[in-house]
Amino acid sequence: MVVIFLSPDVLKASDATPSSVHEEETILITKVLEDGTVITETTEIDSSTPLEDLMKKRSEAGNSDIKVDNSLKKFMMGAELSTGLDFSGLDLSTFNFDVLFGYRHKFINLIGVQLGVHKSLGSKDSFLPICFVFRTSFTNRPSRFFFHLNVGYSFNTVASSKMFGDTTAAIGCGIKLSEKRKFQSNIILAFGYRHFNHRHQLLTGIDKPNTGFAQISFGVSI
Repeated sequence: MVVIFLSPDVLKASDATPSSVHEEETILITKVLEDGTVITETTEIDSSTPLEDLMKKRSEAGNSDIKVDNSLKKFMMGAELSTGLDFSGLDLSTFNFDVLFGYRHKFINLIGVQLGVHKSLGSKDSFLPICFVFRTSFTNRPSRFFFHLNVGYSFNTVASSKMFGDTTAAIGCGIKLSEKRKFQSNIILAFGYRHFNHRHQLLTGIDKPNTGFAQISFGVSI
């Protein structure tokens, strides 16, 4: 949007002769961009230029000269800190650090890979998940809320056992705290689970095939 302010002398001249401006004057042009930024410019007008044509030309120029790219970068990388609160009563709560790499486009907030280091708060247990991650707001329109899903494989060391691997997954929803072209931040609330097959249950002394946990995370990306 472009707003043109004319000085009083120009307005008087236009009243006297509607079709043209007789004196050389300065026009103040204010451009309001899509993101709310206001840019102010001044320009000199020719006394022989018809006022109606001048206003039309400057308005069209203001709209065409300024091109604002508000879209997010297609490829992103980010980092997240989170806690996983164990629901199984097996003291498997963890403090987590994850890095993410992926692609985003339109309603896809993120589709990519998540790599993590999850360490137990009360023991030396550790979990190293490698997951496919998918996030979407289900709409092309701007939205602060999004759906979160990750599914993958975790390399685990539990109860001083040798490292072994089993599946892991989490599902939840997130809120965007900030969304700019070069920086984004969010909070995610999710419910996840870790699977232990029968052999790994015997290896670790865990008597449940699946353990659940609640996860809250804070993340930033560029």
